[in-house]
Amino acid sequence: MKTRLLLLLAVAILLASNSVSATHINGAYFSYKVDPQNPLKYKFKFTLFSDDHSNADDPVVQIGMGDLTQVTVPNTKKISYLNSNSIEIFEWEYTYAAPGNYMVYWIGINRNPSLINAGHPSDQMTQFIYSQVKVGQTSVNYNSAEIIVPAPLEAFVGEPFKMNMIAYDADGDRLTYELVPPKYTDENFVPQNLPGYHVPAGLYIDKFGELHWQTPPKIGPDSFDEYAIAVKITEYKGDQPVGYTIVDLSIRVRERQNYPIVKLLNRDKLTVNYDGSVYARQEQTLKLEFFVEKTANSTFPVYAKQFSDLDTLDLATPEFAARDSANGLAITLRLIPTINIIRNEPYIIGLRGASRINMNPSARNQFAYGWDFVNVYIGAQQPTSSGDLTDKISLYVYPNPAADKLILEGDKLHGSQLKIYNGNGQQIFTSELKAGKNTIVRPARVPAGMYVYHIVYAGQVLKAGKLVLE
Repeated sequence: MKTRLLLLLAVAILLASNSVSATHINGAYFSYKVDPQNPLKYKFKFTLFSDDHSNADDPVVQIGMGDLTQVTVPNTKKISYLNSNSIEIFEWEYTYAAPGNYMVYWIGINRNPSLINAGHPSDQMTQFIYSQVKVGQTSVNYNSAEIIVPAPLEAFVGEPFKMNMIAYDADGDRLTYELVPPKYTDENFVPQNLPGYHVPAGLYIDKFGELHWQTPPKIGPDSFDEYAIAVKITEYKGDQPVGYTIVDLSIRVRERQNYPIVKLLNRDKLTVNYDGSVYARQEQTLKLEFFVEKTANSTFPVYAKQFSDLDTLDLATPEFAARDSANGLAITLRLIPTINIIRNEPYIIGLRGASRINMNPSARNQFAYGWDFVNVYIGAQQPTSSGDLTDKISLYVYPNPAADKLILEGDKLHGSQLKIYNGNGQQIFTSELKAGKNTIVRPARVPAGMYVYHIVYAGQVLKAGKLVLE
Protein backbone atom coordinates (compact mmCIF):
# COMPACT_ATOMS: atom_id res chain seq x y z
CA MET A 1 0.00 0.00 0.00
CA LYS A 2 2.83 2.38 0.87
CA THR A 3 4.52 1.72 -2.49
CA ARG A 4 1.28 2.48 -4.36
CA LEU A 5 0.77 5.76 -2.48
CA LEU A 6 4.35 6.80 -3.23
CA LEU A 7 3.81 6.08 -6.92
CA LEU A 8 0.53 8.04 -6.98
CA LEU A 9 2.17 11.04 -5.33
CA ALA A 10 5.13 10.96 -7.70
CA VAL A 11 2.82 10.69 -10.73
CA ALA A 12 0.81 13.68 -9.49
CA ILE A 13 4.00 15.72 -9.14
CA LEU A 14 5.13 14.81 -12.64
CA LEU A 15 1.81 15.67 -14.24
CA ALA A 16 1.70 18.98 -12.43
CA SER A 17 5.17 19.91 -13.68
CA ASN A 18 5.12 18.44 -17.19
CA SER A 19 3.57 20.97 -19.57
CA VAL A 20 4.94 19.66 -22.87
CA SER A 21 2.48 18.17 -25.35
CA ALA A 22 3.30 14.61 -26.42
CA THR A 23 1.43 14.66 -29.74
CA HIS A 24 4.80 14.67 -31.51
CA ILE A 25 6.01 11.41 -29.92
CA ASN A 26 6.24 8.28 -32.10
CA GLY A 27 7.68 6.08 -29.33
CA ALA A 28 9.96 5.96 -26.31
CA TYR A 29 11.82 3.62 -23.93
CA PHE A 30 14.39 3.50 -21.11
CA SER A 31 17.80 1.80 -21.00
CA TYR A 32 20.71 1.86 -18.54
CA LYS A 33 24.19 0.76 -17.52
CA VAL A 34 25.34 -0.10 -13.97
CA ASP A 35 28.59 1.20 -12.49
CA PRO A 36 30.86 -1.90 -12.07
CA GLN A 37 32.27 -0.39 -8.87
CA ASN A 38 28.91 0.50 -7.30
CA PRO A 39 25.83 -1.67 -8.06
CA LEU A 40 23.54 1.08 -6.72
CA LYS A 41 24.79 3.65 -9.27
CA TYR A 42 23.12 3.75 -12.69
CA LYS A 43 23.66 5.66 -15.91
CA PHE A 44 20.23 5.99 -17.50
CA LYS A 45 19.19 6.87 -21.04
CA PHE A 46 15.70 7.87 -22.12
CA THR A 47 15.09 7.69 -25.87
CA LEU A 48 12.23 9.57 -27.56
CA PHE A 49 11.29 9.06 -31.21
CA SER A 50 9.81 12.42 -32.18
CA ASP A 51 8.07 14.04 -35.15
CA ASP A 52 9.73 17.32 -36.14
CA HIS A 53 6.55 18.55 -37.87
CA SER A 54 5.12 19.35 -34.45
CA ASN A 55 5.77 22.67 -32.74
CA ALA A 56 6.09 20.82 -29.43
CA ASP A 57 9.58 20.19 -28.15
CA ASP A 58 11.32 18.50 -25.21
CA PRO A 59 14.33 20.52 -24.08
CA VAL A 60 13.99 18.73 -20.72
CA VAL A 61 11.99 15.79 -19.33
CA GLN A 62 10.91 14.95 -15.80
CA ILE A 63 11.65 11.35 -14.83
CA GLY A 64 10.28 9.44 -11.85
CA MET A 65 12.99 7.20 -10.39
CA GLY A 66 10.60 4.86 -8.54
CA ASP A 67 11.69 5.98 -5.06
CA LEU A 68 9.58 9.18 -4.90
CA THR A 69 12.46 11.13 -6.43
CA GLN A 70 11.90 13.22 -9.55
CA VAL A 71 14.83 14.28 -11.73
CA THR A 72 14.86 16.92 -14.46
CA VAL A 73 17.01 15.85 -17.39
CA PRO A 74 18.08 18.11 -20.30
CA ASN A 75 18.21 16.89 -23.88
CA THR A 76 21.67 15.41 -24.54
CA LYS A 77 21.49 15.03 -28.32
CA LYS A 78 19.07 15.00 -31.24
CA ILE A 79 19.65 12.75 -34.26
CA SER A 80 17.66 13.22 -37.48
CA TYR A 81 16.77 9.96 -39.22
CA LEU A 82 13.55 9.21 -41.11
CA ASN A 83 12.53 12.30 -43.06
CA SER A 84 11.01 14.68 -40.48
CA ASN A 85 11.61 12.35 -37.53
CA SER A 86 14.36 12.45 -34.92
CA ILE A 87 15.81 10.45 -32.06
CA GLU A 88 16.06 12.54 -28.89
CA ILE A 89 18.41 11.30 -26.16
CA PHE A 90 18.32 12.21 -22.45
CA GLU A 91 21.12 10.87 -20.21
CA TRP A 92 21.76 11.13 -16.49
CA GLU A 93 23.31 9.30 -13.53
CA TYR A 94 21.47 8.28 -10.38
CA THR A 95 22.50 6.42 -7.23
CA TYR A 96 19.81 4.56 -5.29
CA ALA A 97 19.91 4.64 -1.50
CA ALA A 98 19.09 0.94 -1.11
CA PRO A 99 18.53 -2.25 -3.12
CA GLY A 100 15.03 -2.94 -4.41
CA ASN A 101 12.76 -3.13 -7.43
CA TYR A 102 12.08 0.32 -8.87
CA MET A 103 9.79 1.51 -11.66
CA VAL A 104 11.46 4.28 -13.64
CA TYR A 105 8.93 6.22 -15.72
CA TRP A 106 8.05 9.27 -17.80
CA ILE A 107 4.60 10.74 -18.41
CA GLY A 108 3.66 12.58 -21.58
CA ILE A 109 0.62 14.84 -21.36
CA ASN A 110 -1.15 13.25 -24.33
CA ARG A 111 -0.78 10.67 -27.09
CA ASN A 112 -1.09 11.16 -30.83
CA PRO A 113 -4.62 11.81 -32.15
CA SER A 114 -6.90 9.38 -34.02
CA LEU A 115 -5.25 6.12 -32.93
CA ILE A 116 -7.11 3.29 -34.68
CA ASN A 117 -6.77 0.75 -31.85
CA ALA A 118 -7.54 2.88 -28.79
CA GLY A 119 -10.47 4.80 -27.36
CA HIS A 120 -11.15 8.32 -28.62
CA PRO A 121 -10.08 11.05 -28.24
CA SER A 122 -6.64 9.44 -27.89
CA ASP A 123 -4.89 12.83 -27.76
CA GLN A 124 -6.55 13.43 -24.38
CA MET A 125 -4.86 10.40 -22.82
CA THR A 126 -1.48 10.57 -21.13
CA GLN A 127 1.49 8.47 -22.22
CA PHE A 128 3.09 6.37 -19.46
CA ILE A 129 6.51 4.95 -20.40
CA TYR A 130 8.22 2.74 -17.81
CA SER A 131 10.91 0.20 -17.03
CA GLN A 132 11.53 -2.15 -14.09
CA VAL A 133 15.00 -1.85 -12.57
CA LYS A 134 16.20 -4.48 -10.09
CA VAL A 135 18.81 -2.67 -8.00
CA GLY A 136 21.44 -4.38 -5.84
CA GLN A 137 20.61 -7.97 -6.81
CA THR A 138 23.05 -10.88 -6.42
CA SER A 139 23.20 -11.27 -10.20
CA VAL A 140 23.68 -7.67 -11.35
CA ASN A 141 22.19 -6.68 -14.71
CA TYR A 142 25.04 -4.42 -15.84
CA ASN A 143 23.45 -3.50 -19.18
CA SER A 144 19.78 -3.31 -20.07
CA ALA A 145 18.38 -4.14 -23.49
CA GLU A 146 18.53 -1.50 -26.23
CA ILE A 147 17.03 -1.35 -29.71
CA ILE A 148 18.35 -0.11 -33.04
CA VAL A 149 15.33 0.46 -35.30
CA PRO A 150 13.34 3.59 -34.34
CA ALA A 151 9.64 4.46 -34.60
CA PRO A 152 7.40 5.12 -36.37
CA LEU A 153 7.24 1.65 -37.88
CA GLU A 154 5.66 1.60 -41.33
CA ALA A 155 3.45 -1.10 -42.83
CA PHE A 156 1.80 -1.14 -46.24
CA VAL A 157 -1.82 -1.85 -47.07
CA GLY A 158 -2.49 -5.52 -47.84
CA GLU A 159 1.23 -6.49 -47.78
CA PRO A 160 2.88 -8.79 -45.21
CA PHE A 161 4.63 -6.60 -42.62
CA LYS A 162 7.86 -7.72 -40.93
CA MET A 163 9.93 -5.50 -38.66
CA ASN A 164 12.62 -6.36 -36.13
CA MET A 165 13.66 -3.69 -33.64
CA ILE A 166 17.05 -5.44 -33.33
CA ALA A 167 17.10 -5.50 -29.55
CA TYR A 168 20.52 -6.32 -28.10
CA ASP A 169 22.04 -6.75 -24.66
CA ALA A 170 25.73 -6.13 -24.00
CA ASP A 171 25.74 -8.76 -21.21
CA GLY A 172 24.54 -11.47 -23.60
CA ASP A 173 21.39 -12.09 -21.55
CA ARG A 174 18.47 -13.97 -23.05
CA LEU A 175 15.67 -11.65 -24.20
CA THR A 176 11.98 -12.46 -24.45
CA TYR A 177 9.30 -10.40 -26.20
CA GLU A 178 5.63 -9.84 -25.49
CA LEU A 179 3.00 -7.47 -26.84
CA VAL A 180 1.37 -5.68 -23.88
CA PRO A 181 -1.20 -2.87 -23.70
CA PRO A 182 0.27 0.66 -23.70
CA LYS A 183 -0.49 2.57 -20.51
CA TYR A 184 -1.81 5.96 -19.48
CA THR A 185 -2.65 7.50 -16.08
CA ASP A 186 -6.29 7.85 -15.04
CA GLU A 187 -7.95 10.71 -13.15
CA ASN A 188 -6.51 9.32 -9.91
CA PHE A 189 -2.98 9.29 -11.43
CA VAL A 190 -2.94 5.47 -11.44
CA PRO A 191 -1.24 3.80 -14.45
CA GLN A 192 -3.85 1.83 -16.42
CA ASN A 193 -4.09 0.04 -19.76
CA LEU A 194 -5.04 2.41 -22.58
CA PRO A 195 -8.89 2.55 -22.72
CA GLY A 196 -10.40 0.69 -25.64
CA TYR A 197 -7.03 -0.72 -26.60
CA HIS A 198 -6.68 -3.87 -28.69
CA VAL A 199 -3.75 -5.41 -30.55
CA PRO A 200 -4.35 -4.93 -34.29
CA ALA A 201 -5.95 -8.10 -35.67
CA GLY A 202 -3.28 -10.44 -37.03
CA LEU A 203 -0.29 -8.60 -35.51
CA TYR A 204 2.08 -10.71 -33.36
CA ILE A 205 5.69 -10.77 -32.17
CA ASP A 206 7.89 -13.89 -32.36
CA LYS A 207 10.72 -15.21 -30.17
CA PHE A 208 13.28 -13.15 -32.13
CA GLY A 209 11.56 -9.84 -31.41
CA GLU A 210 10.18 -9.69 -34.94
CA LEU A 211 6.77 -8.13 -35.52
CA HIS A 212 4.57 -9.78 -38.17
CA TRP A 213 1.29 -8.57 -39.68
CA GLN A 214 -0.01 -10.49 -42.69
CA THR A 215 -2.49 -8.02 -44.21
CA PRO A 216 -2.49 -4.54 -42.65
CA PRO A 217 -5.77 -2.79 -43.56
CA LYS A 218 -6.42 0.86 -44.44
CA ILE A 219 -9.39 2.17 -42.45
CA GLY A 220 -9.30 5.96 -42.09
CA PRO A 221 -9.36 8.76 -44.69
CA ASP A 222 -5.95 10.22 -43.76
CA SER A 223 -2.70 9.57 -45.64
CA PHE A 224 -1.88 6.90 -43.05
CA ASP A 225 -3.56 5.04 -40.17
CA GLU A 226 -1.70 5.06 -36.85
CA TYR A 227 -1.73 2.27 -34.25
CA ALA A 228 -0.22 2.22 -30.77
CA ILE A 229 1.63 -0.87 -29.52
CA ALA A 230 3.94 -1.67 -26.63
CA VAL A 231 6.60 -4.39 -26.54
CA LYS A 232 7.79 -5.75 -23.20
CA ILE A 233 11.43 -6.89 -23.43
CA THR A 234 12.44 -9.02 -20.44
CA GLU A 235 16.05 -9.96 -19.70
CA TYR A 236 16.96 -13.33 -18.19
CA LYS A 237 20.14 -14.64 -16.61
CA GLY A 238 19.52 -18.38 -16.72
CA ASP A 239 15.84 -18.71 -15.90
CA GLN A 240 15.78 -15.67 -13.58
CA PRO A 241 14.33 -12.37 -14.87
CA VAL A 242 16.62 -9.42 -14.07
CA GLY A 243 14.42 -6.58 -15.28
CA TYR A 244 12.33 -5.41 -18.21
CA THR A 245 11.71 -2.36 -20.34
CA ILE A 246 8.60 -1.30 -22.22
CA VAL A 247 9.13 0.03 -25.73
CA ASP A 248 6.09 2.14 -26.61
CA LEU A 249 5.77 2.46 -30.41
CA SER A 250 3.52 3.66 -33.20
CA ILE A 251 2.86 1.76 -36.44
CA ARG A 252 1.65 3.63 -39.50
CA VAL A 253 -0.18 1.86 -42.32
CA ARG A 254 0.04 3.57 -45.72
CA GLU A 255 -0.01 2.83 -49.46
CA ARG A 256 3.25 1.46 -50.90
CA GLN A 257 3.93 4.33 -53.37
CA ASN A 258 7.73 4.89 -53.64
CA TYR A 259 8.82 2.65 -50.78
CA PRO A 260 11.35 0.05 -52.07
CA ILE A 261 10.95 -3.68 -51.38
CA VAL A 262 13.86 -5.56 -49.77
CA LYS A 263 14.07 -9.34 -50.17
CA LEU A 264 16.48 -12.09 -49.09
CA LEU A 265 17.07 -14.12 -52.27
CA ASN A 266 19.19 -17.10 -51.24
CA ARG A 267 17.27 -18.52 -48.25
CA ASP A 268 16.89 -21.89 -50.03
CA LYS A 269 20.71 -22.16 -50.19
CA LEU A 270 21.19 -21.53 -46.45
CA THR A 271 20.95 -23.92 -43.52
CA VAL A 272 17.63 -23.05 -41.89
CA ASN A 273 16.83 -24.20 -38.36
CA TYR A 274 13.49 -25.52 -37.10
CA ASP A 275 12.46 -22.03 -35.96
CA GLY A 276 13.20 -20.29 -39.27
CA SER A 277 16.57 -18.88 -38.18
CA VAL A 278 19.73 -19.36 -40.25
CA TYR A 279 22.62 -21.45 -38.95
CA ALA A 280 26.22 -20.31 -39.47
CA ARG A 281 29.19 -22.49 -38.53
CA GLN A 282 32.30 -20.89 -37.06
CA GLU A 283 35.17 -20.10 -39.44
CA GLN A 284 32.92 -20.77 -42.47
CA THR A 285 31.62 -18.00 -44.73
CA LEU A 286 27.98 -17.00 -44.36
CA LYS A 287 26.73 -15.29 -47.53
CA LEU A 288 23.41 -13.41 -47.61
CA GLU A 289 22.09 -12.12 -50.92
CA PHE A 290 19.45 -9.37 -50.91
CA PHE A 291 17.68 -7.38 -53.60
CA VAL A 292 16.42 -3.81 -53.11
CA GLU A 293 13.64 -3.48 -55.67
CA LYS A 294 12.11 -0.25 -56.93
CA THR A 295 8.34 -0.04 -56.78
CA ALA A 296 6.38 0.00 -60.02
CA ASN A 297 6.85 3.18 -62.09
CA SER A 298 9.35 4.66 -59.62
CA THR A 299 12.17 6.68 -61.19
CA PHE A 300 13.97 7.48 -57.93
CA PRO A 301 17.39 5.90 -57.23
CA VAL A 302 17.69 3.31 -54.46
CA TYR A 303 20.31 2.89 -51.74
CA ALA A 304 21.08 0.23 -49.13
CA LYS A 305 22.62 0.04 -45.67
CA GLN A 306 23.51 -2.98 -43.56
CA PHE A 307 23.18 -3.03 -39.78
CA SER A 308 23.02 -5.61 -36.98
CA ASP A 309 23.59 -6.14 -33.29
CA LEU A 310 26.95 -7.69 -34.24
CA ASP A 311 28.44 -4.36 -35.25
CA THR A 312 26.48 -2.41 -32.61
CA LEU A 313 28.15 -4.57 -29.95
CA ASP A 314 31.47 -4.11 -31.81
CA LEU A 315 31.88 -7.86 -32.35
CA ALA A 316 32.03 -8.04 -36.15
CA THR A 317 30.72 -6.26 -39.25
CA PRO A 318 29.58 -8.20 -42.32
CA GLU A 319 31.38 -7.35 -45.55
CA PHE A 320 29.08 -5.28 -47.79
CA ALA A 321 29.04 -5.27 -51.60
CA ALA A 322 26.45 -3.62 -53.88
CA ARG A 323 25.93 -3.63 -57.62
CA ASP A 324 23.33 -2.04 -59.88
CA SER A 325 20.81 -4.43 -61.35
CA ALA A 326 17.65 -4.18 -63.42
CA ASN A 327 15.03 -2.30 -61.43
CA GLY A 328 17.08 -2.14 -58.25
CA LEU A 329 20.22 -2.92 -56.31
CA ALA A 330 21.77 -6.33 -55.62
CA ILE A 331 23.47 -6.64 -52.22
CA THR A 332 25.82 -9.35 -50.91
CA LEU A 333 26.74 -9.60 -47.23
CA ARG A 334 29.56 -11.92 -46.14
CA LEU A 335 30.56 -12.86 -42.62
CA ILE A 336 33.11 -15.38 -41.31
CA PRO A 337 32.05 -16.06 -37.68
CA THR A 338 34.86 -16.55 -35.18
CA ILE A 339 34.75 -18.67 -32.05
CA ASN A 340 34.67 -15.65 -29.74
CA ILE A 341 31.20 -14.53 -30.91
CA ILE A 342 29.42 -17.87 -30.35
CA ARG A 343 26.44 -17.50 -28.03
CA ASN A 344 23.12 -19.23 -27.34
CA GLU A 345 20.98 -16.36 -28.64
CA PRO A 346 20.76 -15.48 -32.34
CA TYR A 347 22.23 -12.37 -33.90
CA ILE A 348 20.03 -10.23 -36.14
CA ILE A 349 21.38 -9.04 -39.48
CA GLY A 350 19.26 -6.49 -41.28
CA LEU A 351 19.30 -4.61 -44.56
CA ARG A 352 17.57 -1.29 -45.10
CA GLY A 353 16.70 -0.17 -48.59
CA ALA A 354 15.93 3.47 -49.30
CA SER A 355 14.66 5.58 -52.19
CA ARG A 356 15.29 9.32 -52.17
CA ILE A 357 11.96 10.91 -53.05
CA ASN A 358 12.87 14.59 -52.70
CA MET A 359 15.76 15.70 -54.91
CA ASN A 360 15.61 19.37 -53.89
CA PRO A 361 19.15 20.13 -52.56
CA SER A 362 17.84 22.99 -50.38
CA ALA A 363 15.33 20.75 -48.58
CA ARG A 364 15.91 18.13 -45.95
CA ASN A 365 16.40 14.77 -47.66
CA GLN A 366 13.18 12.77 -47.93
CA PHE A 367 13.50 8.98 -48.14
CA ALA A 368 11.14 6.03 -48.39
CA TYR A 369 12.39 2.89 -46.63
CA GLY A 370 12.08 -0.90 -46.88
CA TRP A 371 13.60 -3.60 -44.62
CA ASP A 372 14.46 -7.27 -44.33
CA PHE A 373 16.07 -9.26 -41.51
CA VAL A 374 17.80 -12.58 -40.90
CA ASN A 375 18.14 -14.24 -37.49
CA VAL A 376 21.49 -16.04 -37.38
CA TYR A 377 22.71 -18.65 -34.87
CA ILE A 378 26.49 -18.95 -34.76
CA GLY A 379 27.91 -22.07 -33.14
CA ALA A 380 29.71 -25.36 -33.30
CA GLN A 381 26.49 -27.37 -33.40
CA GLN A 382 23.19 -26.65 -35.07
CA PRO A 383 20.07 -26.36 -32.89
CA THR A 384 17.66 -29.15 -33.79
CA SER A 385 14.36 -28.57 -31.99
CA SER A 386 12.61 -26.47 -29.39
CA GLY A 387 13.35 -29.26 -26.92
CA ASP A 388 17.10 -28.93 -27.44
CA LEU A 389 19.47 -29.54 -24.52
CA THR A 390 20.13 -25.86 -23.94
CA ASP A 391 16.42 -25.25 -23.29
CA LYS A 392 16.42 -27.77 -20.44
CA ILE A 393 19.43 -26.55 -18.47
CA SER A 394 19.60 -23.53 -16.18
CA LEU A 395 23.11 -22.13 -15.84
CA TYR A 396 24.30 -19.17 -13.81
CA VAL A 397 27.62 -17.38 -14.26
CA TYR A 398 28.41 -14.62 -11.77
CA PRO A 399 29.69 -12.10 -10.79
CA ASN A 400 30.34 -10.33 -14.06
CA PRO A 401 32.59 -8.29 -13.95
CA ALA A 402 34.63 -10.64 -11.77
CA ALA A 403 37.80 -10.11 -9.76
CA ASP A 404 39.61 -13.17 -8.39
CA LYS A 405 36.74 -15.69 -8.42
CA LEU A 406 33.99 -16.76 -10.80
CA ILE A 407 30.99 -18.88 -9.80
CA LEU A 408 29.20 -21.26 -12.15
CA GLU A 409 26.05 -22.91 -10.91
CA GLY A 410 23.74 -25.49 -12.48
CA ASP A 411 22.22 -28.86 -11.71
CA LYS A 412 23.50 -30.61 -14.87
CA LEU A 413 27.06 -29.37 -15.16
CA HIS A 414 28.76 -32.68 -14.34
CA GLY A 415 31.13 -33.65 -17.15
CA SER A 416 31.13 -30.21 -18.76
CA GLN A 417 33.98 -27.71 -19.11
CA LEU A 418 34.44 -23.98 -18.74
CA LYS A 419 36.56 -22.53 -21.54
CA ILE A 420 37.82 -18.92 -21.57
CA TYR A 421 38.94 -17.20 -24.80
CA ASN A 422 40.64 -13.85 -25.38
CA GLY A 423 39.66 -11.32 -28.03
CA ASN A 424 41.73 -13.17 -30.66
CA GLY A 425 39.81 -16.40 -30.11
CA GLN A 426 42.72 -18.09 -28.30
CA GLN A 427 41.79 -20.41 -25.44
CA ILE A 428 43.64 -19.18 -22.37
CA PHE A 429 42.03 -21.18 -19.58
CA THR A 430 39.84 -24.26 -19.06
CA SER A 431 38.31 -25.92 -16.01
CA GLU A 432 36.36 -29.12 -15.40
CA LEU A 433 32.94 -28.59 -13.84
CA LYS A 434 30.77 -30.61 -11.47
CA ALA A 435 27.05 -30.58 -10.75
CA GLY A 436 25.90 -27.79 -8.45
CA LYS A 437 28.04 -24.81 -7.51
CA ASN A 438 31.54 -24.38 -8.94
CA THR A 439 33.95 -21.72 -7.66
CA ILE A 440 36.67 -21.01 -10.22
CA VAL A 441 39.77 -19.18 -9.01
CA ARG A 442 41.22 -16.87 -11.62
CA PRO A 443 44.78 -17.88 -12.56
CA ALA A 444 47.40 -15.23 -11.77
CA ARG A 445 48.60 -15.33 -15.38
CA VAL A 446 45.23 -14.15 -16.74
CA PRO A 447 45.25 -10.32 -16.96
CA ALA A 448 42.30 -7.99 -16.62
CA GLY A 449 40.25 -7.48 -19.76
CA MET A 450 37.30 -8.61 -21.85
CA TYR A 451 36.94 -12.35 -22.53
CA VAL A 452 34.46 -14.84 -23.94
CA TYR A 453 33.40 -17.90 -21.96
CA HIS A 454 31.91 -21.17 -23.21
CA ILE A 455 30.38 -23.93 -21.11
CA VAL A 456 30.79 -27.07 -23.22
CA TYR A 457 29.32 -30.55 -22.84
CA ALA A 458 30.00 -33.37 -25.32
CA GLY A 459 31.15 -30.87 -27.92
CA GLN A 460 28.04 -28.71 -27.58
CA VAL A 461 28.16 -25.13 -26.31
CA LEU A 462 25.54 -25.01 -23.55
CA LYS A 463 26.10 -21.35 -22.73
CA ALA A 464 28.31 -18.59 -24.07
CA GLY A 465 28.80 -14.96 -23.20
CA LYS A 466 31.16 -12.10 -22.50
CA LEU A 467 33.15 -12.00 -19.26
CA VAL A 468 34.91 -8.96 -17.81
CA LEU A 469 37.84 -9.59 -15.49
CA GLU A 470 38.96 -6.66 -13.35
